[in-house]
Amino acid sequence: MLARGGYYQTSSWRARSQRQLERFPLCAACGGRARIADHVQPRGLGGADDGVLQSLCVRCHNLKSSSEGGKASKAKREASRAEPK
Repeated sequence: MLARGGYYQTSSWRARSQRQLERFPLCAACGGRARIADHVQPRGLGGADDGVLQSLCVRCHNLKSSSEGGKASKAKREASRAEPK
């Protein structure tokens, strides 16, 4: 898997994101105009690059991402503690 920012710069992601927003132009959370194709299962929490997407507006994406950020950090800490030393 590419580094987090690197994946979102690829032509395949840009094309996939564009298709998602064309097919589903409304935010899955609030019904407003969607601007972001979002991984339902976050990549930082084990989701795949080719995982299921949803269209979100900027506000709903930021709310979802901020709640996931803490979960991803916690999962990484717990995984590092579980590794044998």
